[in-house]
Amino acid sequence: MDISLSVSKYIQAILTESEEILAIVGNDTHKIFPLLQPDNLQFPFIVHSRSGISTTYTKDLELGQVGWYNTVTYTVSCVSDNYDTCIDLANAVRHSLEGYRWKTNDIYIHPIQFLSAAE
Repeated sequence: MDISLSVSKYIQAILTESEEILAIVGNDTHKIFPLLQPDNLQFPFIVHSRSGISTTYTKDLELGQVGWYNTVTYTVSCVSDNYDTCIDLANAVRHSLEGYRWKTNDIYIHPIQFLSAAE
């Protein structure tokens, strides 16, 4: 069974375990949120969400089996009231995620790739 729609919980775990990120947000894992952040939050913080998923169907000709793999795109937003802090946090997020692999019995995340950035 494919569970790629639940990739958010793995991204959350990667971000909250990053010492580089926690050094910037004050060791406060409550400043890293999937989808939405509370209104009364203090800067800096991170919001992340799945922004797309595409499925590629494959056929293993040798075994005669049909399968698939998913490509999940993700948006991570770094928010601060100070530009330098925001850039430092964005770099920490990139360092924590880019190239990261995750493999359990439930899911295999190929190395995470950085696609683009915007300010």
